[in-house]
Amino acid sequence: MTTNDIDISTRRLEEARARQPRDETALAEILAQHATVLLQHARIPDARAALEEATAMHHAAGRIEDEARCLAMTATLSRFGGNLDEAQSRAQQALALIGASGPIAVSAHTELGETALARGDGVASAAAFAAALETGASTSMGAAQRGSLLRKRAVALVHAGQHDTAIQDLETAHDIFMEIGDQSSAVRALIEQATAEHYAGRQDKSRTLIERVMTVATQAGDHAAIADAHLLVAAQAFERKDAAAAFAAASAAREAALQAVVPSTYFGAAVAISRAANALGDRLEAYRALATAWVTLIDVIGKEAAQSWVSPMLTALHTEWGEQGFNTIRTEHDAQRRVALAGKD
Repeated sequence: MTTNDIDISTRRLEEARARQPRDETALAEILAQHATVLLQHARIPDARAALEEATAMHHAAGRIEDEARCLAMTATLSRFGGNLDEAQSRAQQALALIGASGPIAVSAHTELGETALARGDGVASAAAFAAALETGASTSMGAAQRGSLLRKRAVALVHAGQHDTAIQDLETAHDIFMEIGDQSSAVRALIEQATAEHYAGRQDKSRTLIERVMTVATQAGDHAAIADAHLLVAAQAFERKDAAAAFAAASAAREAALQAVVPSTYFGAAVAISRAANALGDRLEAYRALATAWVTLIDVIGKEAAQSWVSPMLTALHTEWGEQGFNTIRTEHDAQRRVALAGKD
């Protein structure tokens, strides 16, 4: 996607607004499509505004199903924007409109699960994903969607401390994905199973699964899976208080995430590198990892989102090191960066 996509979508929307007589149904659909384009460019507030307008138009025309669909989509955007109360409210409104059956209900239950998980409530999240699975069973849900929901519920169950049940979901999801030939998703299920085994305290099983993931993902050139596996290795190293091993694994994860272009994993790797470097006494590298992440993420998710991700991490270092210590490291980093940039001219 390029900014040209936004220009094209905007022109299409303007033409729909200007068309006489105005087709409100078509305009509402174009608004929803425009919101999707805006979201792909990380313009979340603008995307939400477009969806809110589409929702109001469907409501005025009594198009209940379309209104519920837009409400479910708005709930997701609200969560992306950090407004969990609004996300929950919109998803509940969608359910109240559409009832307990159909694909929109599945989407609304799924969003409630995502929102609860974002709040850290694994029990409520698992219950919501269970409702999505139950609703989907009566709506001819596809195998891929069922596998995805099982993975989501497993993550919630791990947060709730129900590791064995989570592993059962992940084993089922893995088998589903293998049956439909989706090896990438099958590998993800294995990574999540390794994570569940890790949190259950079964490190040997976790390491065996990680080795399996590394083999399969390397053969497939699945850099995203490789990055996730390295991040799990880093987490295990941190628990052993082996900062050097954590730094090496996190660095490998960052490189793989860059190749895969997965912003969240790249950010997680950068945070892990910073944490490991700080533990090793290398404050400059701890700062550099986050500063570099900020610049890199701006190009992928936008300035506002990048700042919201990285700024709290830098603030934590500022608090730990103190004003003078932090400013000294920042000054040294900026000086080195200016020299490096000058050398490229």
